[in-house]
Parts: sequence; structure tokens; C-alpha cells
Amino acid sequence: SASESLKVLEALLNLGKETLPGFSFLHTRGHLLHNAGATPGMELGFVFAQLTEYFDLLTGIGFSPDFLTQKLEVSLAVSADDYFASIAKLRAFRVLWSTWAEQFNIKEELTPAVHVVSSRRNKTAFDEYNNLLRLSAEGMAAYLGGCDSLMLIPHDETFRKGNSFSSRVAINLQHLLRFESKMAEVTDPAAGSYYLESLTDKLIDTAWMHFQECEKLGGYTAALYKKHVQGMVERAASSEQIQFNESKKILVGVNKFPAKEEQLSAKTEKGPIPMEMADRQLVMPLKEKRLAEGLEAAKLRAEKEYILRESAGNETEEE
Repeated sequence: SASESLKVLEALLNLGKETLPGFSFLHTRGHLLHNAGATPGMELGFVFAQLTEYFDLLTGIGFSPDFLTQKLEVSLAVSADDYFASIAKLRAFRVLWSTWAEQFNIKEELTPAVHVVSSRRNKTAFDEYNNLLRLSAEGMAAYLGGCDSLMLIPHDETFRKGNSFSSRVAINLQHLLRFESKMAEVTDPAAGSYYLESLTDKLIDTAWMHFQECEKLGGYTAALYKKHVQGMVERAASSEQIQFNESKKILVGVNKFPAKEEQLSAKTEKGPIPMEMADRQLVMPLKEKRLAEGLEAAKLRAEKEYILRESAGNETEEE
């Protein structure tokens, strides 16, 4: 229940205060909204709606806003197919935080840790090494946007079981960007770019609109119970999927410049994990979905049917 969860969180925060002062126990996961199909503005707006609910509840039981900020980590997604918006989203978060934090009288010098996670939504089993290029662009966006920490997923995580090679490459991508390319040595390199400044301003306005809509419904939890959040994300995901299906949104190697002779069945070790609703589920969960899932499933079915036809033909010849 919500009250039990609050007690657990209270105990963890007290533990952190006493024994783990450098550990973050309070988290918001904006990248999960992105992976379900949320736009950058929705991701930011819903994250601040979550933060408001966290801070209202926890300050109500005795924690100071300054302490909560020091224990807070906010995760946001970056996506290569929305490269500039990803940079602008991280910049917009800082502007929104400064405005939002005033309402709780949080000290100006205190800001939460911003953890950036690469998108899963644009990853594909088709032409798999294009995922490495996407990850490189996503790492660049994270640094240019000013992340505090970064996690790039292995390029084959969505269709192959974990292996040391892809995990090492993902880690070294981050090392290359930080230590060889010196991406972390410039503070806000995007500042002064008219396009990025304009995009940042638009995201701030859009995010604040989504935040206020949640507040009008009674807060983030109330918006979830009323399926407002799920409905907004589902509509955005469906619109993006239609654009992808009509080749108006491009994933290179998938719906543009595909490797037609590629066989997915030779390398696909796992498919999308279906999400099941528990009998007593109170809130409809957000479902992660990649854009290329439908094409991958169709390709795998076609390959399976071809193998079965070939097998049947060989058996007839032998008879």
C-alpha cells in the first residue's frame, strides 16, 4: 500500500542520513516514461509531478527539502533519433528545477544528481551495429546537456542475452567520450545556440503545462489512477509508431536502407517481454515498447515460414 511504501522510504532515508551520507535513496525514473513513448515535454512534466508528490509527502513527515534534494537522483532518457531535443531536455530540467525549487525554499546551490540513460525505444535487432552509432550520439547528447552520470545500454541488450563483449563496448563508449574526446571538460557547450536555446524554451513551456495538468487532477498519483498519464503517453507512442510505419520517422537499417539479406533468427535470443496485469493491480502500468518490434516480429515469422517450406520441400524430394 502507499502508506507502507512511505514507511519503507522513510526508513531508508533515515538510514542514509546516519550511515550512507553519499548515497541517493530518492529516485524518479523519467527514462521509463520515454521508453513507453512519452515526448520530452511529457517526460519532464511528469517527473516534476512525481517530485512534487515526493516532497509534499516527505516534508510532511519531517524531512527538510534541502536534505531530500541531497538524496535525490533524477534519471532522464537521451535518444539519437531526437538528438537536439535530448540536449535541450537536460538543459530545460535545470531551468525548471530552479523555478520549482523556489516553492520549497531549497537552497540555490543544491541540485539533484541527473542520471542519463540511453533510449531503448530506438534500439533494434536489424543491422545491430547501428545501435552502437546511436549510443555514441546519445552519449554525446548526455554530455552536451550536462549530465552528472551516464549509462549506455549494451547495443544488443534488446534481442540477445547479456555478454561481456557488448557490455565492455558500452562502457568504453562512455570512456571514449569522457577521456579521449574530452566531452566533460566544457560547461554547457550548447549555450548560445539559437536553435537549442529556442528548443529549450519550448520544452520548458510544454513540460510546465503537463505538470500543471497533473496538479489540477490532484497530483501525479491521482493522474495515474485516472489514467491521464497513461493516456497521454499511449497517444504519443501511437502517433510516433504511425510516423515510423509510414517511414516519416526514420531508423536507418530498419525502415530506411535495410540489409535485406539479414537473418534475424540467426542472432535473436530473446523477444519483447509481455507485461501482464496482476489481478489486484490498482494502477495501469506504462508498457515499454520499441518502434521496431512489429517489423522484427514480422521478419522472424517470415524467416520461420521460409525454413518450414524449405524443410517440407526437402522431405518431398527425398521421398
